[in-house]
Amino acid sequence: MKLTVPDQVKTITLSDGTVATIRRPRGRDLVRAQEVAGTDNKFKFTCAMLAHVTQLSGEPCVMEDIMELWASDIDLLSREAAADFLSSSAPSSPSSSSGASNTPIS
Repeated sequence: MKLTVPDQVKTITLSDGTVATIRRPRGRDLVRAQEVAGTDNKFKFTCAMLAHVTQLSGEPCVMEDIMELWASDIDLLSREAAADFLSSSAPSSPSSSSGASNTPIS
């Protein structure tokens, strides 16, 4: 069964000014991340999962791109990926602490 719910994305400004667009992860993203990272390292899994759902400056990225980010930016992306995308039905203005905003895609 393929879900017909459109992807939801957030736009986040990282500490160096890079704009990251992250979409709400689906189960298939977790499976692909585990295939890429293997089962022995939770950090690699997190980076692989983020790479599947994140674009940096509008471009797709790979696990190694995520691993090159500052740790605080990886933490921010990870928290945003785990956050409830449905907590707000309207786009929110970026907060001063995270620079994240919700934007549902139709």
